[in-house]
Amino acid sequence: MNELFKLALQYNLNDRTRALLTILTVSVATFLVLTILIITQTGVNYFFSELLTFQPDQIVILPVSIQGGGAASGIKFFDSKDLVAINSLKCINLLYPVMIFRGDYAYKNKSGFASIVGSDYYLEDNQLYISLKEGRRIERGSKREVVVGYKIWKSTDVKLGDSIVIENRTFRVVGILDKSTFQSTDDQLFVSLSDAKEMFGNKFSSMVGRFDLSCNETQLVKDIESILKRRDRDVTVISSQFIRENIGSVLNTISLASVLLSFVASVIASFGITNTILASLIKRRKQIAIMKTIGASDVQILKLIFIQISMLILAGMALAIMVVGILVTYFSSMFQIVYDLPNIIVNLTIIYIVSVVFPIALAFRDILRISPVEALRE
Repeated sequence: MNELFKLALQYNLNDRTRALLTILTVSVATFLVLTILIITQTGVNYFFSELLTFQPDQIVILPVSIQGGGAASGIKFFDSKDLVAINSLKCINLLYPVMIFRGDYAYKNKSGFASIVGSDYYLEDNQLYISLKEGRRIERGSKREVVVGYKIWKSTDVKLGDSIVIENRTFRVVGILDKSTFQSTDDQLFVSLSDAKEMFGNKFSSMVGRFDLSCNETQLVKDIESILKRRDRDVTVISSQFIRENIGSVLNTISLASVLLSFVASVIASFGITNTILASLIKRRKQIAIMKTIGASDVQILKLIFIQISMLILAGMALAIMVVGILVTYFSSMFQIVYDLPNIIVNLTIIYIVSVVFPIALAFRDILRISPVEALRE
């Protein structure tokens, strides 16, 4: 076996260009598989995390109609009349408006854009999942106070009590949020509702609330939709039931895409390997004929080809794994990346097996056709 290994290595070194192209093909295929698997698992983890952080009695009302997973209408807003109408429902225990707009900020010589969130209740209502690094949350009715998201704090090094300019208005930093796990609060600035109204007007991006769990959730959602649609509003009511019903289809789509891409990548890799091996066989017909003449069997020759293929596949996989490892290390500092190691191993095994079976199946047929006498006469 050691001699076969040395001979296979020599064949690959003698045909460097084709071997390198094959390694590159396998690397690209493996990279695609690893990338889609990591993105899939990270996405699944995110959706489940969001499901866990969404409380059973919580509702979020959006001024858009979501159909088939996407927004079917343009972005619209709610107003105070919508808030009063929904708050009149008996099942509603708490309902508050949230304003979210893009705005500019400046601190000393640093500036940028961020999501400006205006609400007197949002941070308090979600304090179980949005933790403070230092300071306090926005107090109801406060003026010109701001709580800074983790990423903005990291990029500006702003301190408690400092002044930061938002939309040409000066705010005092009263709190700094800790790095978020599930919520997308790291690049947001939180101000009071009254301050947000001064900057962006009396339009609400959403309404968030709590309802009595003794009420029928399905009927409550229908009542909310009925009230808002009578006022010519597009609406989507997100509740724990809505997430449960929709998360399954999303995850199934992601999983199906992962399987299909893995299969396509495996086929791509196998074609590249097959091309290399068949081209190598054409160049080595005389060598194979000589090997047969001196007593080498078809099985021994196939073992040689198997070792040669495995070298190229494993080299391509190793290169892809190294690149993906570097990218994971880089992006993990920005957001949580999750991957399922057993699932990755299974998919890499599939690539390896498919990439070996196709070339050997075709090569075996050509090897049987090589006649030592005819090849030596060429």
